[in-house]
Amino acid sequence: MAEINAYRNVRFDVHDIRFGGLIMRLKSCKDRLNDYISGKIGNIPELDDEIYYLKT
Repeated sequence: MAEINAYRNVRFDVHDIRFGGLIMRLKSCKDRLNDYISGKIGNIPELDDEIYYLKT
C-alpha cells in the first residue's frame, strides 16, 4: 500500500499540466469573447458551425 501512495504524490505534475492547459484555454476564450463584445472581431467562426445532435 505504501507503493501506491508514493506514486500518487509524484504524479501531481500531470495534474499541474492539465489544469494549466485548462486555465490557458479559458483565458483565451475570455479574450476572444471580449474582442467580439468590443467589436474588434466581427464573429467567432467556431460558433457559426452547424450543431450536430447525437441520437441516443
